Amino acid sequence: MGNLVAIVGRPNVGKSTLFNRLTKTRQAIVNEEAGTTRDRQYGKTEWLGREFSVVDTGGWVVNSDDIFEEEIRKQVLMAVDEADVILFVVDVMNGVTDLDEQVAAILRRAKKPVLLVANKTDNHELQYNAPEFYSLGLGDPYCISAVTGSGTGDMMDLIVSKFKKESDEILDEDIPRFAVVGRPNAGKSSIVNAFIGEDRNIVTEIAGTTRDSIYTRYNKFGFDFYLVDTAGIRKKNKVNEDLEYYSVIRSIRSIENADVCILMVDATRGIESQDLNIFSLIQKNAKGLVVVVNKWGNMHWGHSVSKDLIHWDHLNPAIARDTLGHIFSGSTVVDKNNSAGYGKDAIIAFYTSASDEHGQIQCMAYSKDNGRTYTKYEKNPILTPFDGLKDFRDPKVFWYEPAQKWYMIVSADKEMRFYSSSNLKDWEYQSGFGKGYGVQPNQFECPDFIQLPVDGDKNNMKWVMIVNINPGCMFGGSATEYFVGDFDGKEFKCDTKPEVTKWLDFGKDHYATVCFSNTGDRVVAVPWMSNWQYANVTPIRQYRGANALPRELSLYTKDGQIYMAANAVKETAGLRKETRTIDNQTVKGESKIDEIFPQNEGAFEIEMDVTPGASTVAGMELLNDKGEKTKIYLDMKAGKLVMDRTESGLVAFGEKAEPHAIENHDRRKTTSINYKNDFALGTWAPLSLCEGKTYHLQIFVDKCSVEIFANGGRIAMTNLVFPTKPYNSIRLYSEGGDYKVENMKIHKLGL
Repeated sequence: MGNLVAIVGRPNVGKSTLFNRLTKTRQAIVNEEAGTTRDRQYGKTEWLGREFSVVDTGGWVVNSDDIFEEEIRKQVLMAVDEADVILFVVDVMNGVTDLDEQVAAILRRAKKPVLLVANKTDNHELQYNAPEFYSLGLGDPYCISAVTGSGTGDMMDLIVSKFKKESDEILDEDIPRFAVVGRPNAGKSSIVNAFIGEDRNIVTEIAGTTRDSIYTRYNKFGFDFYLVDTAGIRKKNKVNEDLEYYSVIRSIRSIENADVCILMVDATRGIESQDLNIFSLIQKNAKGLVVVVNKWGNMHWGHSVSKDLIHWDHLNPAIARDTLGHIFSGSTVVDKNNSAGYGKDAIIAFYTSASDEHGQIQCMAYSKDNGRTYTKYEKNPILTPFDGLKDFRDPKVFWYEPAQKWYMIVSADKEMRFYSSSNLKDWEYQSGFGKGYGVQPNQFECPDFIQLPVDGDKNNMKWVMIVNINPGCMFGGSATEYFVGDFDGKEFKCDTKPEVTKWLDFGKDHYATVCFSNTGDRVVAVPWMSNWQYANVTPIRQYRGANALPRELSLYTKDGQIYMAANAVKETAGLRKETRTIDNQTVKGESKIDEIFPQNEGAFEIEMDVTPGASTVAGMELLNDKGEKTKIYLDMKAGKLVMDRTESGLVAFGEKAEPHAIENHDRRKTTSINYKNDFALGTWAPLSLCEGKTYHLQIFVDKCSVEIFANGGRIAMTNLVFPTKPYNSIRLYSEGGDYKVENMKIHKLGL
């Protein structure tokens, strides 16, 4: 791309009018409504024999809670980052505003030439208003009228003088154009962003976000073409605003000017009359056509079976989406007593159906062939929220022996709700728990409710409520906390005060943890290994991460408190294919294992006993030959077990991570270690949870993850990593003194 000029400023100062004048087009929509321009709009112009590009941006509103204003702010920052010269447009009619001052404060830090443009100077008297803009600290204001063109020539002279490089053509009429079209909110901007690997176009859940047609140059597989993101095409009777009318007209023109049209269809709504109208329009214009069915996620329950929790066979989907909505998470039970009437040992599934029409409701299905196929209950739903709650999902069903009844715990926004039933079909509300408990602010999801012996004593049993929260993680985003207490068949009473938070895992990628049913005396849980802050932007975009290793849960006491341990299940030993024993050693300074295994593909397990001794830091680094590394160390001075992934490989995508709307704090920055972005950071756990002076570490390393279990799972820590080559060497190092490493074994893992 050649030289580029970005036009920025607060809303309704005349940026789009100036853009149209400079480009000699009516490409940008002009309207008196603030916020008319939302995406970056590119155009081309020429002055004094120099061709360059101009980008119009949305009105910049700093620190706004409005969803459009926040997205516009991001677009402006991206345009500023791309630009060679920035035109900061202000309005002489209104004078200096607080927003102007906030924008100026940001632009003063930009390492780009900034020209202060005083617009709407339509007569000489108004020029006397311009000097007050000197207070913005951006130099001389240049008086112009974007409407009449007054002063724009001198401004263009100045712009060209600021260029440091020769410009190239930005628009080539000979390059094919692929127009992405469809109804509003079908996912057009999302697919363009996915193609180019950049959040170039604004994406929100609000229909009508894109108003202009946005051209993006794209080169892939040796082909060079333009991707054109268009406004959603509405029915004529649905176009009420003049603004939307212009957007629709421009989308239709984009179809006419395109070589190929990509028609986006929303799978959640199916083929509707407007989709057929758009198809007809493409057909009449004799354009090439590709139909893309979007939003094909959350459609059904997947299905896998295992005999050892490690090796899994994938089966056909168990429960498909229906007219009640998408199939969200839930649970299954074995109906040993034929409570539901489908036969002894029938498997009964409970799940959330979610749709705009019906909301989130709980449904049931049953299987008479050991879970291979399911039949949906003909009277679904079996449970709806009594207060019309929007977030009401993830039913976990369990048998409560004292009452001889089934119980269901359901996440209900900021609390969990208990229901009871004798037949698994008719449910009665019992109580709620959780409002104000644990880390705040948060939203509850994926509940579980289990009973465990304390310190292995079956005469001392406690109930544990597992609560997955998003946000809430001490390092930002998704996490799993738990509460220990007693349950009387009506209410759960927690042993600790509401402000006490206990974490099941101290990593950043441990969420949606749920336990298996029908496991006898063992309680085994499996978490999802990712974080909603960045799950959609990780380098493994074809799926949203993977499950972590199964963990066996247990309760232990420490300093008068009851905690839950999560240790890797014993069945993980079945993954070991080769074992290497490392001699006991005292680490002074550093010690290296240059090659873990020949032809290592990235999956291995480390077992070791570490006695810190006099050291202040007893650590190790997992390395590859590119210098990428994950650091794991005991910080004895701070009393922390740390995993630092700031240099673990691919980490830059973490800059695209987005905190949850209610995560109104910087805890992820202040609590983590060596913070670079919301992915590249160090997580830690308190060593005070462990006993003794020696720490037994079990570390599982895979191609994109590291899972640590210390002292039988008293500490569990799960983090994603994305090295560009497998880690295949280890550096042991000490600070402040030496430490002992004993009983060290490295196991090569494989399926």
